[in-house]
Amino acid sequence: MGDDEKAASAQPLAKEGSLPDKPISEDEFEAKLASLPERFRAEILRQYEIPEIKVSLLAVLRYATLFEDLLMVIGLLLSIGSGMQHSC
Repeated sequence: MGDDEKAASAQPLAKEGSLPDKPISEDEFEAKLASLPERFRAEILRQYEIPEIKVSLLAVLRYATLFEDLLMVIGLLLSIGSGMQHSC
């Protein structure tokens, strides 16, 4: 192997558009956003907004199948029998 081949194999290969190894700081993020056109910047910022969704446990259990309901009842009875409270 030549010196060029050794140097190439020692450096990790990074694909274009791949995620960085460590998270970038807010300042670096803002600097990268500043270099983008306004429409792209607005789209990226909109994707970073995470809405707060509040769903009750009963609303989630409404979509459970009969088998899942049966498993929850069995788990409730067994947890009562062992002296532990159920999570519901």
